[in-house]
Amino acid sequence: FYELAGGSARSAPKEYALAAALATGIAIAGATALLAGSHGRLIRMALETPGDRHGRFAHLHGRVEPLLAALTRDQVQRAIAGFTLRTLLRSRAHLMLLATYLGVGAALVVSVLLPQFLLRGLAAVESPSLPWLSAPLILTFFALCGSRTILAIPADIKANWLFRLHASDSCMPQVVDGARAALLVAVVVPVAAAAGILGVWFWGVRSGGIHGVVTGALGVLLLEVLLVGFRKVPFACTYFPGRSRVRTMWPIYGLAFSVYAFSLAALEAAALVRPVLLVPMLAVIAGVTSALRFASRRDLQPPPGLTYEESDPDGLFQGFRLSEGMAAESAATLRR
Repeated sequence: FYELAGGSARSAPKEYALAAALATGIAIAGATALLAGSHGRLIRMALETPGDRHGRFAHLHGRVEPLLAALTRDQVQRAIAGFTLRTLLRSRAHLMLLATYLGVGAALVVSVLLPQFLLRGLAAVESPSLPWLSAPLILTFFALCGSRTILAIPADIKANWLFRLHASDSCMPQVVDGARAALLVAVVVPVAAAAGILGVWFWGVRSGGIHGVVTGALGVLLLEVLLVGFRKVPFACTYFPGRSRVRTMWPIYGLAFSVYAFSLAALEAAALVRPVLLVPMLAVIAGVTSALRFASRRDLQPPPGLTYEESDPDGLFQGFRLSEGMAAESAATLRR
């Protein structure tokens, strides 16, 4: 198919290309259906599967403690960040859900980069083209979205009494800052560092350094967007499966992904060609990030305080007095 699309002199027959395109479409549709059909089951497994009590990956936490100390300002932030990372590393159920998101992101990265290798060979890595610039943004998007999703799924809901006793509502900004620091360490910093190192290796210090900085800045921006309205201690709030709005909001999510992964990558490519665009681009990213952080902090002023119990989605319409029991109760009240 790529030989035919690229106009190669040794193009295969059109029938083969059509068969390949049809097989690719079937594979994509099947993978999408499989992911959509298994998402609810994975959520239930995450709620029911016990975590890894031996903490086989807990030793990794000690290696990031200096970075956490640099990103946090007080003990509450550091404690929440450490708790978030340790819980994530010890819980096989949460890691399985995160691996699902990372698998989708990795598959998209391969689908974006593979045509470059097939058409250009090793010459595809000689210049920072749009597919290469979008690859770390794709991984960042799915890794952060997956991490934000699993933060809302409890690890052991019966043990959240400790936070109820000691985490007052006045600590809510510090709690959110701790969750932010954990996601920075777990996702944004590793992806940006890897992007910068590979960029320096393939394209030189200037282009590689710019690529790493822009990837990190866009990762921080996306993280701020995802933390808008977040008022929970990670892994310590009840969760009701089936509350996802993906079924109705998927066009908006798809548009957001396209803008983040490809439109912003195109803007980065333009900044690499014309360095005069780099400073305004980073200034706009920093301005939007700061505005989101300011708005989030204003929203975190109690009441209400930290959320430990989500409202039951089956009870969302009780205020309309639609059920028979509530109607009878209202009638009894009127008789009195």
